[in-house]
Amino acid sequence: MAIPKAPLGQEFGYDFQYAVFLKASERVSLFLDSYLYEPAFPPTVIHGEVYLAASELCRIYAPYLQIKWQDETAAFTYRHPLEEERVGELKKDEICFIENQPYVKAAGVVGRCLGKSVQEEEGFAILAVEGKQPVCEAFSSPFARKSLENRLHNKVYGEQNFSVWMEEAERIIPYRMYIPCSYRPGTPQKTIVCFHGGDANADYVFQHTDNEICLYAEKYGYLILALCSYRKYTFFGASKVPTGGEKAVPNSTNPCGLTKEQMTHCNTAEASVLFQIEDAKKRFTLDSAHLYAMGNSGGCLGIFQQIKILPKGYFKRVVCSGGMPSIDFLDTELLKEKRTRILLLMATEDIFDGQYTCQVGYPFLRERDVAVDFHPVGGGSHLLGWTRALDVIFAYFEQDYSK
Repeated sequence: MAIPKAPLGQEFGYDFQYAVFLKASERVSLFLDSYLYEPAFPPTVIHGEVYLAASELCRIYAPYLQIKWQDETAAFTYRHPLEEERVGELKKDEICFIENQPYVKAAGVVGRCLGKSVQEEEGFAILAVEGKQPVCEAFSSPFARKSLENRLHNKVYGEQNFSVWMEEAERIIPYRMYIPCSYRPGTPQKTIVCFHGGDANADYVFQHTDNEICLYAEKYGYLILALCSYRKYTFFGASKVPTGGEKAVPNSTNPCGLTKEQMTHCNTAEASVLFQIEDAKKRFTLDSAHLYAMGNSGGCLGIFQQIKILPKGYFKRVVCSGGMPSIDFLDTELLKEKRTRILLLMATEDIFDGQYTCQVGYPFLRERDVAVDFHPVGGGSHLLGWTRALDVIFAYFEQDYSK
């Protein structure tokens, strides 16, 4: 199965809409939508205006913005697939140097050079990132900014959203977490890593359960870490392998017929998994001895791909739904060696799974002594079947943790 071509402007798992700078007396904090972004070179305020390192501005607008420097002058090029190319020069009063690092007047450059909507007030500044939508739609009132301000005033539990620059991807990748009130810094906490479906992002597991997954996280004391596959339809690297029921040559090195570019995207998405997990480990104490995973559809395929490449026992148990890789591309000896126990969920009304999991995949793995279990979800659809089995999912992880 070749990667479906996403519409122009929708290639990535998540496109940021706004960059939000919250000004305080000693620092400026930067959010991309609701995701905290911590630049290598922090933004600063000069004469009431936010200045951002030019390299960080390029990262926010990557891969479309390039700034070339010659001495203390600069030329910019902005190529977005949905907009006309913009080229020009930065004005001297838009540039300053802090510790030899070039900084630019963020709102001025974005508004004049990129033609984006901007808004500046005493306590904050907002810049449009994707498209030309007015920034007044981002926060209709000061109360709408409250969730971001809470993050800056020691909101340590509940929803926590982060983003991190990945050089290999040339993108800032967001990921979302839920931190239960039982968490104590420095004490390892059992963690569920969530893999989203093909046309989705890190918000997937929260939105589709109406945040009910957070109730289970509180009840059983789990950190939730929801990843984002940096491009749509890369399935965290699993698009290199056919799904169940698809016809392909088992010994082919490229059974899905991916182009060189698509293969590169898959490999980068594959690498982004561990990259995001490692960034989360810098912020919170994940229990590496009790690390679990769950994923639906493309997320299910991604989990199988990650089991293959991650160290033995990296995920103690995983829950997969919405289909599975073709058995012709499952190395059962490798799966046994990795020592990850797998629960296959199958929604009875999943039109994409086509009963493959029940009739082919599960018997194939069980007969070859792979540690696998099976659970049907009566009436469940492809998109939401797994949401009806949260009690089963958490009980499955708890069986391992309570040993």
